[in-house]
Amino acid sequence: MLKSFFLAVQFLTRVPVPGIAVITCEHSGRSVLFYPLIGALLGFVLLVFAATISSVWLAAALVLLIWVVMTGALHLDGLADTADAWVGGHGDAVRMLKIMHDPYSGPVGVTAIVVVLLVKFAALVELISAQSFSALVWAPVLGRSGILFFVLSRSSAQTEGLAADLVACLPRRAASWVLVTIALLCLILGNAWLVVVVLGMWLAMGFVMQQRVGGYTGDILGASVEITEAVCLCILVITLPV
Repeated sequence: MLKSFFLAVQFLTRVPVPGIAVITCEHSGRSVLFYPLIGALLGFVLLVFAATISSVWLAAALVLLIWVVMTGALHLDGLADTADAWVGGHGDAVRMLKIMHDPYSGPVGVTAIVVVLLVKFAALVELISAQSFSALVWAPVLGRSGILFFVLSRSSAQTEGLAADLVACLPRRAASWVLVTIALLCLILGNAWLVVVVLGMWLAMGFVMQQRVGGYTGDILGASVEITEAVCLCILVITLPV
């Protein structure tokens, strides 16, 4: 289990971990179960920075900077590739997948990154100002929980690639329990609207990705993380006590 945890840390962050000599399919599959936990750990780091910096605007900027640096902009890259493919693919699945494989980002992809970061920054200013620091934990947790949801409910658009490899040995029952536990915690802690909106968004995104490209890819999963995080922050701002 420890090896799977280190694999999750290694993949989702730029935090150095002990070297892993032998990686099996089972280790890779089980590492996905730790994705929400990695989100929680990332969120607690963000929370500490947000709570210790007196200037709201500076705190929001630094939190966003740390957020991007700690994840190595991994999911932002997926967002850019997915945005380029969605617009440039013109509904053709083969063309869309080809664009996602292109290492360069077009104007649509860059625009998508800028818009998402702006939305996150604006939401962070409001949440930090209201001292609603728990939002900084829920957003990355649910963002990475979405990966579990999509690999459980949808098929991979490709037989090869990072996304297909990661879920080849995913323990599906354990993954389902992880999602149920997170949803229950969210409800118990009074975030019912968050569960409803995010679940509805995931269902819609899953349907669209299945119709357009035949399922998920690594880039689409990365994009889902960024979109889910941004939506979570917005919902938590909207539901702040007046």
